[in-house]
Amino acid sequence: MKALIMAFSTYSRIPMPNVEFSEKNQRASLCFFPLIGIVIGLCQWLLMHFFSFLPVILPHTDLTFPLIRSGFMCALPVLVTGGIHMDGFLDTVDAKSSFKSRQERLKILKDPHTGAFAVIYSSLYFIISTLLYLNMTETSVLLLPMIYGMERALSALSLLIFRKAREDGMAASFAGSAGGYVKWVLLAEAVLLAVLMVAYRPLAGIFCVLTAAACFVYYRVSSYKWFGGVTGDLAGHFLQLCEICMLFMAVLFGM
Repeated sequence: MKALIMAFSTYSRIPMPNVEFSEKNQRASLCFFPLIGIVIGLCQWLLMHFFSFLPVILPHTDLTFPLIRSGFMCALPVLVTGGIHMDGFLDTVDAKSSFKSRQERLKILKDPHTGAFAVIYSSLYFIISTLLYLNMTETSVLLLPMIYGMERALSALSLLIFRKAREDGMAASFAGSAGGYVKWVLLAEAVLLAVLMVAYRPLAGIFCVLTAAACFVYYRVSSYKWFGGVTGDLAGHFLQLCEICMLFMAVLFGM
């Protein structure tokens, strides 16, 4: 329970009781990281059903409920997580767009300032996400808990099995504290969620799983090439990239 609370305290803004920090809890907290994604996906499902009732309650309004709904659905993951993964996405975009040396790119990842490319790509990301959520149906929205959970399982797994770009930071701390069983738990969770996706919507599930695998390979190759390994920011970048790519597949094939 302490590891579960630590996971939600670290990777979400959901109120949690205080627990004493320990390496044992930190080690086990990664196992519950995918659960946060599942919770966010269930909240998305509830949000969609809430907006489906609004036209009945407010029949004479001129509000465009589908567009408003998609805007809230786009904002919900960021609000629940506090933007921790989007922060990594934007830092990575800035670092890659600088075309500087590897050490300079690693410095940019730690720079608290926001560059022009982060602003540009964040705008594009939210526009595309809003359009994808706009075209999501009550059938495809049930893929979201599995999508959000699977991408988090893979993101956490990368921190344990990929080479680290530096000896300090979040990735290195988890690699040092996480036991060997954690990677197997995360792998089992990713496989289970992949199977559930395929079982629920075979065509959409297969394409979502293949897309996640392609993003994972790209993440590994690009991280080694540009940074010499992975960091917590790069794991956040992968999570956001994997998410929007799988959302596209869910919308395209999950009708």
